[in-house]
Amino acid sequence: MSDPLFSPGDVVSLRSGGPAMTVTKVTATEITCLWFAETDQTLRTGTVPPIALALIESDDEIEDADDEIEDDDD
Repeated sequence: MSDPLFSPGDVVSLRSGGPAMTVTKVTATEITCLWFAETDQTLRTGTVPPIALALIESDDEIEDADDEIEDDDD
């Protein structure tokens, strides 16, 4: 079996848009996420298929990638 695309703790969003969500559970066919709904100031959960989600890169990951590019230029 291959590695899952998402892991608990990953920050994701729907490919079609929407709020940032935190992955809380991963199965072969479903990803359960938690997010803060600003409209009514509540925490919500939902389960979606993995194909509907995109991983959001953290600022740290972006900085690490930039550092690697700078190191390659030396």
